[in-house]
Amino acid sequence: MAMARALEEDLEAKEELERFNKQLRAEMEDLMSSKDDVGKNVHELEMSKRTLEQQVEEMRTQLEELEDELQATEDAKLRLEVNMQAMKAQFDRDLLARHEQGEEKKRSLVKQMREMEAELEDERKQRTLAVASKKKLEMDLNELEGQIEGQGGGCSGEGLEEARSSRDEIFTQSKENEKKLKSLEAEIL
Repeated sequence: MAMARALEEDLEAKEELERFNKQLRAEMEDLMSSKDDVGKNVHELEMSKRTLEQQVEEMRTQLEELEDELQATEDAKLRLEVNMQAMKAQFDRDLLARHEQGEEKKRSLVKQMREMEAELEDERKQRTLAVASKKKLEMDLNELEGQIEGQGGGCSGEGLEEARSSRDEIFTQSKENEKKLKSLEAEIL
């Protein structure tokens, strides 16, 4: 808008200069047409003519400078518009890339969460199986101990020792599974 306003002001200045030029020419013609004091008037007219021609030349120079300035301003405006469009396009591309990265990260996190949930479920199943095995082995051990006591120690301690070793292994595995389960639950939360 500022450039348009400057252009309008320049055009008004040009029109004013042209009116002033016409007025001066009309005065010069009036002076030339009058026949009073021809010698004196001729000299004055020539002086006025030179002055007017000099003023006209100055005005033309000023007008050319204003037109050059206007052209430079229009060129600058055009460059700014092109740069602004390029920046907007770059911004749109960057925004789209960020959005795509966000979506990709979201998909990745959802996938990780599903994998962890599946792993947690497997750990829960293993724990349930381990607890069931532990209970069965405890029952078997109690039964063996009852049989050994019932037989009065006639059986070797080898079977009893094997059952205890098996029970200890199951306890150890059960504790490890519980630790894994708790760490997985903590990761998911």
